[in-house]
Amino acid sequence: MSEINIAKPLVGEEEIEEVGRVIRSGMIASGPETKKFEEEFARFVGCNYACAVNNGTSALSLALSAIGISPGDEVITSPLTFVATANSILSCGGIPVFADISEDVSDIQGSTNTNYASCVLSCNSAKAVGNLDLFDSESCSELLSCDLES
Repeated sequence: MSEINIAKPLVGEEEIEEVGRVIRSGMIASGPETKKFEEEFARFVGCNYACAVNNGTSALSLALSAIGISPGDEVITSPLTFVATANSILSCGGIPVFADISEDVSDIQGSTNTNYASCVLSCNSAKAVGNLDLFDSESCSELLSCDLES
């Protein structure tokens, strides 16, 4: 049986040394290294704040919460992704609505059973890294040809 690695980490000696240094410091969660990382990352992406989390599921949940996804909100996503995508929607109380994958995103309405959605969450599992694409209500409305809650 062949093994398919969906997320093989790329870890070199520099990363191993840095992890060892942090472990030896005694602060392995929410310490000065985390704060430094958040500040550097925020500068790198050009925003005021960043929040480090423990994994991709938490990151997706945080992003959905940040845009206001709440109980009962429908979120369109792909069924061909890691379970974290749907779990992050559920953790906010949202309802995952699965849409077929297509090269032409304009046919998304034909592949869903919803006329009302709060956002579209697209995670590109082919790269084994989640690419979060959140369309604003106007874009979603245009894409789905339906009315969306702001």
